[in-house]
Amino acid sequence: MRDSDRSGPGRGLTRREFFKAAGIALPALTGSGCAFLSGCHTGGVALAPSGGEARRVMMAGVAAGADDETIEQAIRDVLETTTDFSWLSRGDSVFLKVSSNTERLYPASTLPLAVTVMARVLREKGAGRVLAGDKAGAATVHVGPDFQHGSTRKAMTNNCLHAAIEAGGAEPYYYEEDGYDSYFEAEPPGVSHWRGGLMLPGVIREVDHIVLLPRLSTHAISGVTFALKIGVGWLRDDTRLEMHRDAASLFEKIAEIAAAPAIREKLRLCLTAGTAALTTFGPDYGYRAEPPVGLVFASDCPVAHDALATAMLQHLRENHTPSAAFLLDFYPGLAHLSNQVVVTFGWGLGEGIKTEQLPTPPVESPWSNPTIALGAHLFGTDPGRIEIVNLEGSVPVELARDLRERSRYPGV
Repeated sequence: MRDSDRSGPGRGLTRREFFKAAGIALPALTGSGCAFLSGCHTGGVALAPSGGEARRVMMAGVAAGADDETIEQAIRDVLETTTDFSWLSRGDSVFLKVSSNTERLYPASTLPLAVTVMARVLREKGAGRVLAGDKAGAATVHVGPDFQHGSTRKAMTNNCLHAAIEAGGAEPYYYEEDGYDSYFEAEPPGVSHWRGGLMLPGVIREVDHIVLLPRLSTHAISGVTFALKIGVGWLRDDTRLEMHRDAASLFEKIAEIAAAPAIREKLRLCLTAGTAALTTFGPDYGYRAEPPVGLVFASDCPVAHDALATAMLQHLRENHTPSAAFLLDFYPGLAHLSNQVVVTFGWGLGEGIKTEQLPTPPVESPWSNPTIALGAHLFGTDPGRIEIVNLEGSVPVELARDLRERSRYPGV
């Protein structure tokens, strides 16, 4: 039974209902954002809502239980209103970056149908070679100069993404199969928190365009995982070690991956089909929330995309997640320990001991999230001028209003 269908005493209180019954006021979203923005996580970057570009996110509502044809049409409608595809010349190559940390099924990975439809649309628009893939997390696939454990191909076969790629006429592509030395050292954006090289897969230099296909999920270490966070999957394992071990700037490093010129100059679209989400724990396990109306949304800007993604995830956490599920929600209380465990089991006790303290800022608002806030600066996005467009009124008015309020920049 879907969470949204539960009713009566056996349903369990949602987070919002639990706080209300206990007489506890939920924190104002804009308040937590202001507290962060005046802090130190962005390294002193000014994020006043002026000087950057206005950005738009297109969203369409999809009723729970909708068939594939309905979801595909929503994806196509959102894509057609997000971009005119003028950036795509006939014969161009495109890489579809999916989210596949493990072999777990959607929403612990990208919705397979989204990959199939995106590949089909690109081919219809004249794309030549369309590739799609990822490298699974270090717990699933670990690659060094002279060893390799695990297989992204196997993981994506089990979570149905491999078949979805082929169904769309695209080529499955898994970076580790090209070998450790196939990665290149990319230039980070401007002032960087990276000490070592930012090692990215060679396929980035080979394609003309990049499209990101994330999903809606909480994350036990980073709080959430959307379009900006999906960039961690590009990293070679030595670079990923630095990100986790030197954790004092983990959030900033995530933003800097997405904004690295090698990626940013080719990034064209971010699309999420969020008919369901992991609303606790994450990124692989947690409570699966399937609301009465899910979202399909897209933007040409990952910051704008993630602003809406944060709003939708928080809506689901407060309204469609029972309070008992939060007993196993590791962020923020156990985030540092979770990160240290990842480093220790992935790279050994010596590296685990050296793991820096992980800051755990609130993520109730996009602008309380250091990755999104710094991303706004790096991508030149004015956080006060992000427009969320309800395509043909397909998202219920109250939900659309709630999402706009949750994503609003403080003071705007």
